[in-house]
Amino acid sequence: MLRLEKVNGMNVWEILKLTVAENQKTFVAENDISIIEAYTAITANGHAFPFGIYENDIPVGFLMIGFDIDDYWKDAPGIAKGNYNLWRLMIDKAYQGKGYKLTPEWWIG
Repeated sequence: MLRLEKVNGMNVWEILKLTVAENQKTFVAENDISIIEAYTAITANGHAFPFGIYENDIPVGFLMIGFDIDDYWKDAPGIAKGNYNLWRLMIDKAYQGKGYKLTPEWWIG
């Protein structure tokens, strides 16, 4: 069963190893960039939530959501204010094509 786990000091290195196929790299930022963006958003009074996507104990992907806007987000779209938004979603190249999909169960802890 798939589950989300907050990125933390215990799992960050395995999350950083996840990557997409070479021909997909223009579609999603690398996980190190995403984690840096989460940190800078948080230090600018924003809210960013990076998660590893796990199947049992195996990391298979990365998901990051944000909430609202931060102090440095210039020209933020109006819909971002006071709402959650999906910043990143990636499945590692080794685990693509296996039918993973977002379901409500992911969010139930």
